[in-house]
Amino acid sequence: MQEIFRIENLSKEYIYNKKRKRKTVALNNISLKIYSGSTTAIVGESGSGKSTLCQILAGLEDGYGGSVFYNGENIIKKRKTIDYKKKVQIIFQNPFDSFDPMWDVKDSLLEIVRYHKLAAKGQEMEYINSFVRACELDEELLSKRPNQLSGGQLQRLSIARVLCLKPKVIIADEILTALDVSVQGKIIQLLKELHSSNDFTLIFISHDLNTVRKIADRIVVMKDGEIVEDNDTKSIFSNPKMEYTKMLIEATPKFDVKNC
Repeated sequence: MQEIFRIENLSKEYIYNKKRKRKTVALNNISLKIYSGSTTAIVGESGSGKSTLCQILAGLEDGYGGSVFYNGENIIKKRKTIDYKKKVQIIFQNPFDSFDPMWDVKDSLLEIVRYHKLAAKGQEMEYINSFVRACELDEELLSKRPNQLSGGQLQRLSIARVLCLKPKVIIADEILTALDVSVQGKIIQLLKELHSSNDFTLIFISHDLNTVRKIADRIVVMKDGEIVEDNDTKSIFSNPKMEYTKMLIEATPKFDVKNC
């Protein structure tokens, strides 16, 4: 498979007391390849470094050591460009923070479509509606404000908004955390269907191994800023090598996505 991201010796520190030179190591010299068209889950507890990693890949975090290559090119200069941010999109944990509370949600989607000139004038709403329908939502929801929608509805709209840009990479950063278990299962199924019908690489960030079991081809387990295990999903569950991975598997409730 062709690699879309190659990460080499990536490190990131946060200084929280400059006077005493105290720091927290978020990423400790990690190396990783992510392949085009795959679904890679990056899993770990809070503080493992998984969200810092995805912020760097999305071009939202500076001041790191090491190198990140996108399609063979170092992103150090590209990560701030409009073209890069269009190709590499991120969906955040709380969908209510992703929409202007004073706007109808359609205005948030229209802003992106018009800024990037994704549709001809007068055809913007039909362009948006096609992605809203793909996310199994009623177009009438677009006339509502964020606080009039459920978390699940708004997270689907977050997905639709990202799809409008036709990105090459979608990073889903803990997007199920704020949702009910039944809604989580439906979002996973939706992402699987969208991934099979659209040309993008999915990077799925989660603290829950059992949640990603139904969606990921491969699972990368992180702890304290380091990668402790990296294998295909079947092998992670049938023969985990590390005690930490075994603990994560046993610590989370199991549910069947098909029944959600």
